[in-house]
Amino acid sequence: MSGKRIAVPDRTSCAACGSCMDVCPRGAITVWRGSYAIVDAARCVGCGLCGRACPAGVIAMEVRPFRLAFMTFFFAMFFDILYTTWVVAQGAGDWQTVFAVRLYRFMLTSEIIAIASMLWFRPRSWCVYCPMGTLTQLACQRKSRGEAVEMKGAMEK
Repeated sequence: MSGKRIAVPDRTSCAACGSCMDVCPRGAITVWRGSYAIVDAARCVGCGLCGRACPAGVIAMEVRPFRLAFMTFFFAMFFDILYTTWVVAQGAGDWQTVFAVRLYRFMLTSEIIAIASMLWFRPRSWCVYCPMGTLTQLACQRKSRGEAVEMKGAMEK
């Protein structure tokens, strides 16, 4: 299972030219005191544009599996809601109440994690590993890879 890709510049080899900063669509890269590039992992979307723009070739893309593991946890909770509701409905039970209570528990768990994350780290830090954000990022990366392949094919013609 792969995870979120993060740009990681090699601080010892970075020329601090700012090429990576210029191409970053999220403004996640800054040059620290003219010494080397620093990437804000919370803002990095893992597109790889900075690595391609780096003239020194010192930006690598690392994979962080935590986001997808967290998304898998939430999907397991959601499918547990659906399965339990289905089982109760098969026995002609009160499936609406079961569904409502389990969905509320799911949303409450998400909210507690979000608030704890905000208090522990900083506001909007939940957005970094939120399941919806992860799915959106994966869709955007897949779409941008498809556009890159189309552009490469058009350039070769």
